[in-house]
Amino acid sequence: MVPRMQNGVILILLSISLTPIRDALSKHLGENNSPMFIVFMRYFIAGLIALAIVRFQRVEIEFPRHARAGSVFRTALVIGAMTMLIVVLSMIPLANAVGRFLVAPIIAMLISVVLLHKKRQHPVP
Repeated sequence: MVPRMQNGVILILLSISLTPIRDALSKHLGENNSPMFIVFMRYFIAGLIALAIVRFQRVEIEFPRHARAGSVFRTALVIGAMTMLIVVLSMIPLANAVGRFLVAPIIAMLISVVLLHKKRQHPVP
C-alpha cells in the first residue's frame, strides 16, 4: 500500500473508532444545549483537526470553483442529517439512534437503484 494511503486508512479507522464516544458526548450535551450548537462545534473541531493534519503534512488545499454549488448543497444536507441525529439522540437511546442513522447509506443505495437506475460498479483490480 502507498504510504499516503496507509495514513488515510489509519485516519479513517481512528475516526470510526471515536464515533461512539463523539455520539455519546453529543447525547450528553444535547440535554442542555441546542442541536445546532452541538453540530456547529462538532464540525468546527473536526475542521480544526483536519487543518492541523493538513498543515503538519504540508498539503496544499484546493477549492475547485466549478463544483462549489454542489459542495455547498451536500454540506447543507450533511449538516441537516447530523442535526436530526443530535435531536434524535436527545429523545431515544444512543444505540437505537446510531443504528438507525447508519442504515441511511443502505437506503440511499436502494433508492439510487430504484429511482436513478444505477448499476453495480465493479472494482478495478
